[in-house]
Amino acid sequence: MAELSLNKLKLLTSLHQKKMREVEGVFIAEGIKVINDLIKFGFIPQLIAYDPQVWDLKDFGQSHAFCEYFTVTKQQSEKMSLLSTAPGVLAVFTKPTYNYDLTTLKASYVFLLDCINDPGNLGTIIRTAHWYGITDLFITKGSSEVFGPKVVQSSMGSLAAVKVHIVENEAFSSELKQEGFSISATDMNGEMIHKVGINKPACIAFGSEANGLSDFWRNASEKTFCIAPISNVNHPESLNLSISTAIFMELLTR
Repeated sequence: MAELSLNKLKLLTSLHQKKMREVEGVFIAEGIKVINDLIKFGFIPQLIAYDPQVWDLKDFGQSHAFCEYFTVTKQQSEKMSLLSTAPGVLAVFTKPTYNYDLTTLKASYVFLLDCINDPGNLGTIIRTAHWYGITDLFITKGSSEVFGPKVVQSSMGSLAAVKVHIVENEAFSSELKQEGFSISATDMNGEMIHKVGINKPACIAFGSEANGLSDFWRNASEKTFCIAPISNVNHPESLNLSISTAIFMELLTR
């Protein structure tokens, strides 16, 4: 056990920048529950820095021979944290790389997020996918950083259990069609999903919070589905993206 050096503190604070996380091939997580959940679901940290006035080694669910542990002061903890209230512990994990095989996913539904730009929504969707036993999610290029701090925090460890694949529109659309997947869009003007089913193998595409589904995926889709409100009067214009995705997952995976 060692105290955190000035150079290590500089490294940790530099990881606040996306560019530095990409250079180092790592991501950061804060808070005892998020860190322990990531470890529980299979990720091994490179480094854990914690305030011994707040946490003890026994608070970490598993110890790893390849993980460095450092103690920090309250002031260092606040400096290395990206959260409004520093939780007193931060971990650095190696960013994983994944491959996918659509033939193995034909028995389930493929969920595609098109240019999703709210990291909180992305993290919530990843956590929801984990709840419903969905092992793979697909997002298009230009979406939020998958292992960005806000996504990591809101996914609460589920990033270690759900593989998130970044795909190119045309290439992924061609792959889906070659493997016999139908493609369906989600939109307020579609058919009511709770009244009609979607036969597998199928990909369901969800648009961004601000702009909805792109023209590319609208044109690539054979059908369009919606979640209908109970009443035709006095209802919100739309549902939050993470809520909409969760309802589709509930209806399609049960």
